[in-house]
Amino acid sequence: MQSIPKSLNCILLVKDKSIQVQCDNIEAVNTISNILTTCLGPRSMQKMILTRIGTIQITNDGNAILRELDITHPAAKQIVELARTQDNEVGDGTTTVILLAAKLLEEMGMLLRDKVHPVHICKILREALNESLSYLEEVSYPFQGTEDEKIGIVRHSVANKLCTMLKVDIAFLAYKAANIAKNCDIKTFVKIEKISGADFSGCEVMDGVIVNKSLIHSEMRREIRDPRVIVLDTPIEYKKGESKTSYELKNQAEYTRALEIEEEQVQEIVNHILALNPDIVITEKGICDSALSIFQKKNVTALRRFKKTEALRIAAVTGATIVSRAEDLEEKHVGKDCRLFRVTRFGNEEYVNFVECVNPKACSVVLRGPSRDILNEFERNFEDAIKVARNLRMSDRLCAGGGATEMNLCKFLLRKGACTENMQNSMLRKRVYDGIANALRMIPLTLAKNSGCDDPLGLIAELESTSDVYMGIDGVNGKVVDVRNLVMEPIAVKRQALKSAFEAVALLLRVDGVIQSKKK
Repeated sequence: MQSIPKSLNCILLVKDKSIQVQCDNIEAVNTISNILTTCLGPRSMQKMILTRIGTIQITNDGNAILRELDITHPAAKQIVELARTQDNEVGDGTTTVILLAAKLLEEMGMLLRDKVHPVHICKILREALNESLSYLEEVSYPFQGTEDEKIGIVRHSVANKLCTMLKVDIAFLAYKAANIAKNCDIKTFVKIEKISGADFSGCEVMDGVIVNKSLIHSEMRREIRDPRVIVLDTPIEYKKGESKTSYELKNQAEYTRALEIEEEQVQEIVNHILALNPDIVITEKGICDSALSIFQKKNVTALRRFKKTEALRIAAVTGATIVSRAEDLEEKHVGKDCRLFRVTRFGNEEYVNFVECVNPKACSVVLRGPSRDILNEFERNFEDAIKVARNLRMSDRLCAGGGATEMNLCKFLLRKGACTENMQNSMLRKRVYDGIANALRMIPLTLAKNSGCDDPLGLIAELESTSDVYMGIDGVNGKVVDVRNLVMEPIAVKRQALKSAFEAVALLLRVDGVIQSKKK
């Protein structure tokens, strides 16, 4: 480590030894990869994580595991971002992308040790990525299956998850929820409610919304048929000053008048709302006591302090429009698509339910389990499954799973790398393509190892010898089989994994120094 002028306010950690930096990066990334190696496939192992807050988490989800690691190495942090990106974009393939990136970086590191400039390697990597994505379109095929077949594809994506072991059909719930979500915006219009209970069969997708809220006033109605719903994002209370406000009152009459003005302001707001004869009034902000009293007398159920996303979901299922000012309310803003409002209790918690909705564009998913840890794992399983279900809706092209697609890409790149006639740097291009093929071969090899078969290398040799693009590894029985009736994956999962892995490797290959800013 060498200090540089104080005016630059940083420390040059490594000087004139770029290969040392690159080898350190490769070693750090391989360490991350080794943690996740046994988490791939239907017979993957679980990791027990002691979290920062002292809880225990048991999972085999790559993103969930890496999220809990306390990582300081900058290259390792970059690789961890791959799992997060993969999970956010497509929900599946988080372990695959880490293993692929680590092996690819290791293969390219051999070229760096032979003093090949990383710019040349990155140029060939980009060419290989474009050719791989084009070939991916060729080996994929359009899928117009039945609903049961699509649910089967989602079910395969969570085949190694805890929900499958406990016989909870997360795939069916995810597919149903994805079909309800408005414009496939599952983050906004699908809400997961975790409720403790020993009965796993209580897991369901509601044709409406359930929110953990209790009634403010005990005498307000707890069940309403065909309610008229108004949703606001403005407080129903007297208008407060925008800055600190002081009143100077000289006598009791002036104080009384000040209170009357506040009540008049509240009464005016309430009158605008009551003019539309609502049964339920919901606001993201507060409701003062005097307004609550008026609503109760008029037999109106009022609910306050909802999150923005909760208000959006309620508006989506009831057909209401969120209004910013009570004065702007019109009949067209009133929601009438909900057939039943009721308040239910689970344990010590109360929930308001908007159910039996006509054409709901949002939904709530109720997950039941005996412990908080199991419920948290169910939630992670469901989030992965619903993203796969969303991918099926957004793109109907499928790729073969079980390492079949990776092996096909491996064979394709070996052929492309061998075609080097009349091409500059042909030897370098062949070495890069061979390295990429070796990295892709790592996926079916890991699946074979995790299946518990006696001869994983023999399985890979058998897989390489076949010309059928649909032959892959059966991760349960440790055999080479036709995976069309076993496991198929949306093309988005494979496409995102390839893009993320190649781009991350190209980025890390060009790092030849590490600089740390000094703390002031």
